[in-house]
Amino acid sequence: MLREISRGGCRLLAKEGVGRADDEIEIWLPSQRDSGMTVGAKILRVGTEQDANLVIAMLRPRDSVEQAGLDWVCAMLLSRSGGGRRADVRVAYRLDIRYGNHAELAAILEDISRNGFLMLSVKTAPELYQSVWVVITVPDNSQFSLRACVMRRERVSTDSGPGHLVGLQFDRMDDNDEQRISDLLYNLVVAD
Repeated sequence: MLREISRGGCRLLAKEGVGRADDEIEIWLPSQRDSGMTVGAKILRVGTEQDANLVIAMLRPRDSVEQAGLDWVCAMLLSRSGGGRRADVRVAYRLDIRYGNHAELAAILEDISRNGFLMLSVKTAPELYQSVWVVITVPDNSQFSLRACVMRRERVSTDSGPGHLVGLQFDRMDDNDEQRISDLLYNLVVAD
């Protein structure tokens, strides 16, 4: 089951093992045609989540047709709400973030939507319903800060040992914050 996707990568859950890190695979995606399409991918990381096999993969379209299909899927998903716990579609993209009372702790952003994000923290995780400052470093190396509230915490195994997946909901956003998140989502989807 495909959980998140961007032009650069995806996160999926599978009942059976899909492969190991560095394996080349094909991922089926919906398309403008009823038959769907496949896109080439390279597995970056495997693990477990919710009693399923977790796969993080870098998408590698093999030709312009696959690239055009992937662009169409991303544009279609951003134009509507998703069916996950967050109401908005999630964009999978790894970014460095800092969080905490003074943004003193490091983590990796796994996916982001208009109202929240999922991060991977290896060392520690904030408590449920704790409000924290989050500093997001965007691809052009600029940063912006927002408040977010912890809505979900889950222990996971990573390549470097135990970690925590932490789901946060943006808190106390003004119009400028909402515009920065919208701009970031757009830029992540169309970035090469």
